[in-house]
Amino acid sequence: MKQESKEKLLSESQGALEQARENLNSSKQTLEEQEARQYNAEVITGVGAGLLIIPVIGWIA
Repeated sequence: MKQESKEKLLSESQGALEQARENLNSSKQTLEEQEARQYNAEVITGVGAGLLIIPVIGWIA
């Protein structure tokens, strides 16, 4: 009886470990996607700022 209980506990623990690994991988993927979005937003902001300066330089020149 104890052997069966321990085997069941081991099986449940292995299942929980696998679920935790899947959650970790999902979180890593989400983090990578968010970092890519942040980088793209920074690039777009920089381009927008650059385009904003062009008319100002034209007025000065």
